[in-house]
Amino acid sequence: MKKYLLLLSLIASVNLLVYAQSTNFIMEDSLGTNIGNTVVQVESFDAINEHVNSVNLVNQTGSELTIIVKKYELSLSGDSRVYFCVGETCYPSFTLTSQPFTVPANGSLNYPEGFAAHFEPRGSFGDSEVMFSFINSDNTSDSMTVTYQYSIDFVSVYEFAKVTNATVYPNPASNQVRVDYTFQRAGNQNYFVLHNMLGSEMKRVALSNSEGQVSVDLSDLKPGVYFYSIVEKGVSQKTSRLVINR
Repeated sequence: MKKYLLLLSLIASVNLLVYAQSTNFIMEDSLGTNIGNTVVQVESFDAINEHVNSVNLVNQTGSELTIIVKKYELSLSGDSRVYFCVGETCYPSFTLTSQPFTVPANGSLNYPEGFAAHFEPRGSFGDSEVMFSFINSDNTSDSMTVTYQYSIDFVSVYEFAKVTNATVYPNPASNQVRVDYTFQRAGNQNYFVLHNMLGSEMKRVALSNSEGQVSVDLSDLKPGVYFYSIVEKGVSQKTSRLVINR
């Protein structure tokens, strides 16, 4: 009975948080996309390495904000664990509430000084779901949430080699390249990513279907040597050199 009442209490708390909304701060991912009160899907074949998702907090007021983070583990597969960090302070997986921290007036707290969720599959496959609530400690109704849904799928190396393929051409290129690709399945973490020789990301193009062709505009890049990666489910599957000549 006690476990049942605790579950009902947790569900009620989560339902209240889902409809909470902040007017004083916004939450952005590493690409600058507003992820406040949204569900972020993380799909991967990697059941060994941890998956890190950062949140940048942007203060829209002229006063300093004090924020508290609360973690709600809605479901965890196998031996997987989730912990989170705020700046250099990392909380172990059993910690559900952070210490208060501040976001400067009309400023932001960006990763790595900001927030990061760390999901450790620990060899476990399956689905997990974790919600984080960001609460203004001076006004608890001023809050936002982000929910991460982790899907760690198993696929053998042989199966993966059969279904994953990508061709980038022409190479050398001038003003554009075409990417012909085939993935095991469609996903929101499949990309063509282009870096310069210093490792800076220059292009990121979504490959959202299970197969298809996209054109990547290179006209704004200087001639030289670059490196492209084909990323499936957040994991780089192929990296090769791309030369731009004009």
